[in-house]
Amino acid sequence: MCAGSNQLVFRVDGTDYALNGLAKSGGYQIIDPIWLDDPDVAGLKIDISGLTDFGLTACGY
Repeated sequence: MCAGSNQLVFRVDGTDYALNGLAKSGGYQIIDPIWLDDPDVAGLKIDISGLTDFGLTACGY
């Protein structure tokens, strides 16, 4: 979702998660609880830059 002031928000099961720092500072939940671990690199998460890039473009930010 596109929220105010360039905030990108991802909704899962009725909970809104911040996809960028602006949304996090806007009070949305951190995405860590639903962010998948990278199966190829221990200790890292999967790359979600494609999702944030899409969101920024779709929202016109």
